[in-house]
Amino acid sequence: TSVVAASCSLLLLLLLLSQSVSADAITYQLVMAFLARTVLWYIVFAGFAVNYMLRINMNIAMVSMVSWAYLKNQTKTSQCEQTVAVNSTSVWRETDDSGFPWDETVQNRILGSFFWFHWVTQIPGGLLARKYGTKAVFGLSNFSCCLLNLLIPMCAYAGSNVLVANRVLQGLIVGMAWPSMHHLTAQWIPPNERSKFVSAYLGSSVGVAITYPLCGFILNHLPWEAVFYVTGALGTLWFIIWWLLVYDSPSQHPRISEKELKYIQDSLGPALAKTKMAIPWKPIALSVPVYMVIIAQWGGGWGLFTLMTQAPTYFSVILGWNIKMAGIWSGIPHLCRWLFALGFGIFADYLLRNKKLSRTNVTYFRGCW
Repeated sequence: TSVVAASCSLLLLLLLLSQSVSADAITYQLVMAFLARTVLWYIVFAGFAVNYMLRINMNIAMVSMVSWAYLKNQTKTSQCEQTVAVNSTSVWRETDDSGFPWDETVQNRILGSFFWFHWVTQIPGGLLARKYGTKAVFGLSNFSCCLLNLLIPMCAYAGSNVLVANRVLQGLIVGMAWPSMHHLTAQWIPPNERSKFVSAYLGSSVGVAITYPLCGFILNHLPWEAVFYVTGALGTLWFIIWWLLVYDSPSQHPRISEKELKYIQDSLGPALAKTKMAIPWKPIALSVPVYMVIIAQWGGGWGLFTLMTQAPTYFSVILGWNIKMAGIWSGIPHLCRWLFALGFGIFADYLLRNKKLSRTNVTYFRGCW
């Protein structure tokens, strides 16, 4: 708690130092903080944090769900029968016999099943947002995942296959969330503010950075089931706030000021016109840059999700760290990812603002990193 408070104080200090300390400047900052689209940014940021919290809590809870003592005995028995030498580099986590007798294959099937069909609902998510609105698609996607998250303990006791089915369904539902947010951005955010607004997507990294230490603390003091009840409750609380305060367009918002509404509408102008454009599927399918982007995303996603999925088990089981330390160190890379993304965003804005590089070259530079 003290670390979070200190970080918030430091961030506030930096914001004040970056602006004139005059009364007018402070008044301007306060007004900006209560704009409807500023409030929207905070709720979207928290929404992406919840989105990742619900997908990664299993990664660290697995450490306490499995009976490592059982697996250790099974491994020794198997090695004796096959006269295979014990691997001296493996450090088994010392624990009691309570837990599920899931070997590494079953564990990784449970962890990976979330992503099996996660990609299937990516395109439908964007199309559904255009038809029904991001409020419904993004909000209900996260909330449905919350409900399934609360059922995980029951599914686990019913069997690993039931738990896998739950995780597959979670992955399918959550897949709609990310693409649906682009529609909300187009409806709410003026073009010159969109690069700042999409920084809310970094809530995913902050969600991971917070969830792992939080779950490590919970697992250190409570049964593993509490992880899913606490994260499910936090996600439900976010959904209530989202449903009460978020609207699909500024014109639907009952509390937005006339000045802000006019500014948004004037900034968007013709962009608000609801024209249905045909998607150029053939040019997309034949575009070499499209495939380069897919390959780059594939590689980045492979590294990111491997680290995200396996780090807690590696730190706890292989290195033998306690669950609290495993949670903290599992979250640190994602905190660094968030800080680096913020820093590079500021640097990229500097390059563009001072015409050091073209927008295309800045994109190339970012891709290399």
